[in-house]
Amino acid sequence: MAGDEGIRIHSSDPFATPAELRDPARRFRARLVAPVTVWTAAAADGRRTGITVSSLTVVEGEPPVVMGVIGPVTDFWEAVGETKRFVVHALDEDQRRVADDFAGRNPGPDAPFGSLATEESEWGPLLADVATRAYCRMGGFLEVGYFLMVRGDIDSFDLPDRPRPPLAHYRGDYVNVRPRPR
Repeated sequence: MAGDEGIRIHSSDPFATPAELRDPARRFRARLVAPVTVWTAAAADGRRTGITVSSLTVVEGEPPVVMGVIGPVTDFWEAVGETKRFVVHALDEDQRRVADDFAGRNPGPDAPFGSLATEESEWGPLLADVATRAYCRMGGFLEVGYFLMVRGDIDSFDLPDRPRPPLAHYRGDYVNVRPRPR
C-alpha cells in the first residue's frame, strides 16, 4: 500500500516473484529514490493527455534540459509528436492521488484530469495545484530498451519561493522526503 491513503502503485505485488527471478535492472532501479512528476501535453486537436514519470533527470545548460523515460505507446507521446511541447510538473508529497491518476491506476470517463483544476498554456495543460513546473520543447528522443528517453529543452520554469516537500518513489511505493533542517 502506498502511504496512508490506501492507494496501490502496482495492480499486483511486484515482490511476489522470488528475488532471484526478478529483473536485476528493475531491482537496481527500485533501490534509487526518484522524483514523481506528471508530464502533460495537448494534441493538435486540443485533446489533453498526461503521464506519470519517475525516471528523469535535469541537466543545466543553455538551454537547460529535462530527460525522462516513457513508454512509446502512449497518448502523451502521440501528442508531443504532434505539438513538440509539454509541461513537467513536480508533485508534492500530498499529491499521491494525482500520480496514480496519471499512471492510469484510477480509470474513469474523465481520467486523468477529472476533478483537477487546470489551465491551458501553449505547452499543454497546467495542473493548477502543482506549483513547480518546467515548460518544455521537444529536443529529441532516443530508443532505450523498451522505452523512449525524451529530451525536453526547457523554455521557462515556475519555481515557488517555498516549495513543499516532494513526492518520491522508492521500491514500488511513494515515500516522503524532507530536507534537513538548516
